[in-house]
Amino acid sequence: MNLQEEIAKSEEAYQENKKNLEREYLGKIAAFCEKELVAIGDTIDQALERAEKKYPEKAFYFRRIGKNPTCGYILFMI
Repeated sequence: MNLQEEIAKSEEAYQENKKNLEREYLGKIAAFCEKELVAIGDTIDQALERAEKKYPEKAFYFRRIGKNPTCGYILFMI
């Protein structure tokens, strides 16, 4: 899967869970891996640390939860 496909799948996963995420975690950072929500944190660093515990050596897509994604489309490669 190429980078654009990975981003699209992760954003699709966000949109599928948008209502619940925005109700529960508005303003926090979500980390996705292969279309799965794997971690939520107050910062990218915190979300990354939590995501790496579940999936070491994977790529993650980070997005701020809410209307302004701020950090959307950042993919961290390990």
